[in-house]
Amino acid sequence: MQGFGNMGPWNDWAPSREQSHIAGPALFGRVKVGDHQTIKYNAGVLFGINHASPKHTLRAQAEFEF
Repeated sequence: MQGFGNMGPWNDWAPSREQSHIAGPALFGRVKVGDHQTIKYNAGVLFGINHASPKHTLRAQAEFEF
């Protein structure tokens, strides 16, 4: 599972109708490429939890470690 949210500025939170929250299933993994090199990845399909958030979000990230 993966989730993200935006509540507004840290010292003055937005009203709940303006806050954006998304959550959904995600995949995490790593692939060894060489003796000391790795590709780490994660991807998720996230769904809006309230009216201020997008209905669907596709998220992906990859890192090359050496």
